[in-house]
Amino acid sequence: MKRILLILACICTLTGCSLDDDGASLSFSLAEITDAQMPEYFETGEVYSFPISYIPDDGCEQFYGFDIDREINGNVRHVYVFAVTAKYLDRTNCDDATEQERDLRDIVITGDENTEYVFHFWTGEENNEAQYIDITIPVGEPDETEEPTQE
Repeated sequence: MKRILLILACICTLTGCSLDDDGASLSFSLAEITDAQMPEYFETGEVYSFPISYIPDDGCEQFYGFDIDREINGNVRHVYVFAVTAKYLDRTNCDDATEQERDLRDIVITGDENTEYVFHFWTGEENNEAQYIDITIPVGEPDETEEPTQE
């Protein structure tokens, strides 16, 4: 009985709130990442920042930030990077979208020489499946590592 009263109280509270808001509403979306300037290798314990180029859907969208997901699989660290843009819904007079660049900052490297980082930069969707630019960066010294690979 207490659960039913609690559910009814929640329903009354939610229906009592007004959704009419005269303020501007924001819409968030993902922008296609077109390029990332990555180092040839990482050093353990170092902090890195690097430029990433992206294209918003239209000229009204402004950069909001990067969304990053991480996944560790043994000695491989996967880093998924998404460029997030925001747009006020009441803006309609927009210019064409142009490629822009922002720095992805403060990436801390935690692996040892046997570790590699695979960065997956979101470029869009095809057949309801996410598409990425994949760049692999080894952790080590300059003479011990190979060039980063891009797929």
